[in-house]
Amino acid sequence: MRLLFLLTFSISAGLPRVVYAEKPTITWGFSDSRNLTGKAYARAITENHPLFLLLQKKLSDYNHEIFLGTVSRIENELKQRQLTCFAASTTVEGRVGFAYLTPSTMFEAPVLVLRKDMAEKFQGKGRSLSLTKIVQDKEMQGTLIEARYYGSKIDRLLEQAKGNIHRQVLAPIGANTIQMVASRRADYTVEFSFIIEGLRESGELNPDLYVAPVEEALDSLPMYVACSRTPEGLKAIRRIDEIIRKNVTTREYREAIFYARTPSKNYERDVDHFIKFRAKASEIH
Repeated sequence: MRLLFLLTFSISAGLPRVVYAEKPTITWGFSDSRNLTGKAYARAITENHPLFLLLQKKLSDYNHEIFLGTVSRIENELKQRQLTCFAASTTVEGRVGFAYLTPSTMFEAPVLVLRKDMAEKFQGKGRSLSLTKIVQDKEMQGTLIEARYYGSKIDRLLEQAKGNIHRQVLAPIGANTIQMVASRRADYTVEFSFIIEGLRESGELNPDLYVAPVEEALDSLPMYVACSRTPEGLKAIRRIDEIIRKNVTTREYREAIFYARTPSKNYERDVDHFIKFRAKASEIH
């Protein structure tokens, strides 16, 4: 651990002495996912969170620690001021009361996962699936991870079917929602694209599953960095907001957003708009 040297004066001896002051630490919360395990999850955090790695590099005057937990646990740790920042918050609503938030990127909308033998029944436009048709079918049983936000349109539709949806609270031996669909213990789930990409890359995505965009969803959603409403959290979020504004137009930042992806035209358009906006304006909620 590198240390900073502060020169002070000894009151008793009147002589200069060196006092060692540790760099401040940002403890980053990352949402745990039982849909990815081992090496696949490690890749999802590093390779699919390249913006976090970029922020970490730019915040070289801080030490960085990682905390893995459920979204509910991370929210509670922020409320209790035990965590400094949450690296990838997908919503402002409900969190602005205990956290400062600044938008860091746009991410691709979540996708629907169900078995291939059921996909045709719920086909939407193009290769998308209709979540409206799914929630209207009272025989369809869903499984979701508790406290996740999927965007306002998706969340409203899922709320209509809450009686037919089991919300999983992830624990060390928590249920794997995608595996539940594959094993017919549930009919569908909603998952983030980067989780699916991690499963595909590791060869862990069950070939019997059908993954498709949600017809009713937006093409992309904003993602935020959230920091606790403490003096330390405010200092960190201001630095992070400044780093984003100064770097968002760089090639490095853009490559971090599109890492290992071939973006759709609509998603790329949304990212272009985000970059232009963030380069001009500070935004802290």
